Amino acid sequence: MIGAILAAVAGNVAGLAYGLAAIGPGIGIGYLVGQSVQAMAATLKAAAKLFRIDPAAGCSLSRAELSSATLKLGAAAPGTDDGHGDLDGDFEFTCRAAPAFVDVALFAAFPRMSRIDVRTATAKGQRKLVLQRPAQRVELGR
Repeated sequence: MIGAILAAVAGNVAGLAYGLAAIGPGIGIGYLVGQSVQAMAATLKAAAKLFRIDPAAGCSLSRAELSSATLKLGAAAPGTDDGHGDLDGDFEFTCRAAPAFVDVALFAAFPRMSRIDVRTATAKGQRKLVLQRPAQRVELGR
């Protein structure tokens, strides 16, 4: 009888140890994902390095805001977490003159990115285009 009880206790302890061993990697992966999200957010907030605007325009970064309900970033609208992990970035630059172009360095910063949908609105009109690797320049002067 005592042998059966000890075997049951040993089995439960082994089960607990296995459960903890399974949870450990999950915590580690969660930590790594959290670190990756923080690194990605820091890269995006350094928008002046990612969006290199025509130097003749004399532009400087005024505001960089990120929001994502799924990633718990910024002021994402409540109830917008649909599980897709969307990330919205608003980047505002103040310029002394109208820039002729913007070089977008997102492909270099995020090697797995393959395309960028671009929409521009300038005094000369609105335009929609797609940048695909290795293209990086958005002409604004039409």
